[in-house]
Amino acid sequence: MPFAQCNGMSIHMTQSGTARLGVVRSCWLVLLVACGQTQTLAGNGASDAGPNDAGVHHDAGVHDAGPKHDAGGDAAQDAGGPVFHARLDGDQIVVDVLGGQALRAESCSGSMQVEKHVAAGQWAPLQDDRYPYFNNPGYYLDGVFVRPSSNLGCDVVGCDPLPQQIFLGYAREYVKTGQKPAPAGETTAKSPAPVIETRAFHGTLRITLKYSTDASCNTKQQVVLQLVVPKDGVCCPIGLPGCSSSGPGGGWARALTECRTWRTEYDLYFATVNDVHGCPALEFDNAQCCGCAAPDAGP
Repeated sequence: MPFAQCNGMSIHMTQSGTARLGVVRSCWLVLLVACGQTQTLAGNGASDAGPNDAGVHHDAGVHDAGPKHDAGGDAAQDAGGPVFHARLDGDQIVVDVLGGQALRAESCSGSMQVEKHVAAGQWAPLQDDRYPYFNNPGYYLDGVFVRPSSNLGCDVVGCDPLPQQIFLGYAREYVKTGQKPAPAGETTAKSPAPVIETRAFHGTLRITLKYSTDASCNTKQQVVLQLVVPKDGVCCPIGLPGCSSSGPGGGWARALTECRTWRTEYDLYFATVNDVHGCPALEFDNAQCCGCAAPDAGP
């Protein structure tokens, strides 16, 4: 079952204790975020300082006890609590939950939030003009029509285990640039439909994670991580397109050591496209079908 979802994407648990993005079938609400400079903080600390401010302190509104930690470098472990490590995987952010302690977080409650730094002491969500999957009248995203969808959305609050790795999204914003008629045959779509473009994000991000160590999520703690997404980077090595491609996946990264991890998805077709940074990347192509006759290809 998916662990988290937001605006057309979801996070799925895998057998290895990680989470991966996929098609929405979940009731989690998570703000998608991006990649940048890594920072590791002890899990019982939180920071609301600006990107150039030092110091990590506890958020009294969530958890008011424990020592302070230095904002940079490895996490201080004197409190004996869990450690959260934010790192890059291409232009996707990964939060590693370290220490072996079983942690949980509430679903349908905004337990994870990502904001961008806009001014001294001021943060705002990444721009996302896409419609939520549970109330989507249809729109164009980078030239591809996203068909209408609707359901009850996130309506069940639970206290679910946190995976060892959480993939939260990309260093991207989604900006409405205009509108045009919906495709012929889309009788349930609103027309004209919004036209939305994906754009790379550069700047400082703040990730807030609320978690609990008890099975009912009655006692909540909070940790805050900051990531810097630079303008400069590299285009990573790329493999051959096709069904069950063995990669590597190419795309943008801050450095060659931070290129996205490639996981072969069997019976799926991956095509070569340019990502939002202009780097060639292997991306899933839903218009192609592996093992199908030509008339059967497509969604």
